[in-house]
This record gives sequence, C-alpha cells and structure tokens, in this order.
Amino acid sequence: MSRIVSASPRGRAIDLLAPRVDQVDFPEISSALAGINRYAGCVAVVTQPVSVALHTLIALDAARAIGQPVDVLPYVLLHDAPEARLGDQICPWKRALHAELTARLGERLADEVDLAAHAIHHRHFEVICEAAGLAPPDERALEFVKAADDLALVTERFWFLPAADEAWGRSLAHVAPMKKRPRWLPADKAADALMERFRQLLPVFRKHAA
Repeated sequence: MSRIVSASPRGRAIDLLAPRVDQVDFPEISSALAGINRYAGCVAVVTQPVSVALHTLIALDAARAIGQPVDVLPYVLLHDAPEARLGDQICPWKRALHAELTARLGERLADEVDLAAHAIHHRHFEVICEAAGLAPPDERALEFVKAADDLALVTERFWFLPAADEAWGRSLAHVAPMKKRPRWLPADKAADALMERFRQLLPVFRKHAA
C-alpha cells in the first residue's frame, strides 16, 4: 500500500493510510478541530461558525444530558478527532457523491467507496483512542456515541443554523434539541476548552498526572 502523508498543524507527517500512535498529538487535534467549521460554514450568524471542536463540546454535554455512562464519555470526546487529519465533509455532499458514483459506476462500486472512506476514518479513530489510553470501542460505546452525536446535531440545527426551506440530512424528528442554548465559542476558546476536556477525561493524561 502506498504511503500517503498529510501535514499536521505543527508540520508533523501524518500517514493517512497507516496512522500510528506516535503521530497523535492532542493539542494539535484540539487546535485543528477548532479551525474546521461544520455545515460548510452555513450558520444563522456568519460570525459564529460551529467548529468541530465546539460540536464535540456540545456532544459531550449531550451525552451527559441523556445520562450516558462515564466510561463512554472519552469516546464521545474523540468521535470526530479523525477530522483533524481527514477534514469534515457535510452529509449532503457525501450523499451527492454516492449518487454520482452510482450513476457512473453502479451502486456496488459506490458502496465500496463509502466503505473505504469509513475504514480510513475508523482506523484513525482507533489509533487516536489507543494514544488516549482507551481500548477500541465496542458496539455499546458506539451506539452511545451516535446518540450523543445525533442530539448535538439536532441542537446545533435548532440554535445555530438558519431555518431551511427544505429538509436536509438525516431525519431526526424523534430527537428533541437540548433546551438550553449551547455557549458559542470562538476558535481559540473552543480549542482551549476541548484540550481541557482531553486532560480531564482521557486516561493518558490521568496516567501522566499520577
């Protein structure tokens, strides 16, 4: 398999196909996620984009709001960490790409592209979890992460995005947004807050503090 690398915020070479634990730097991850905007930057107030770091903080609050077990919270905290290397792709774009590939190449090959993208993302997720001192997540943990992610998405749509004249994304009509508006944070504050949560919840930092 070819070696394909990308540069981290500090110039560190990140192997995209074969990520390694020694390539994981949590301050870099918090900084990178704070600089990536969700929803292609389309928000109700243009000066208040929802960064992936802010989304992660909202997802953590969502996990706590629905009473998720404490041992799952670190996985919620890291669920979008691979995007620090791979970027964030909006869901409508993913569906559009799949539809275009299906029209050109057939559904089977389009599905294979989806599976390949998922495999790379999950590979980075597992390596970042290992660097954090976590075992690979089991199905129970992944289900809890999805529930927190869904609640964060619905909450962000309600509080930060403009009203859409046509439905987009997955239908989550069964999920009610959190009643309290999340506190918006600029990129530098979101990065600091996320890094603080890393220190609080990731085993690797508790190990170093002992």
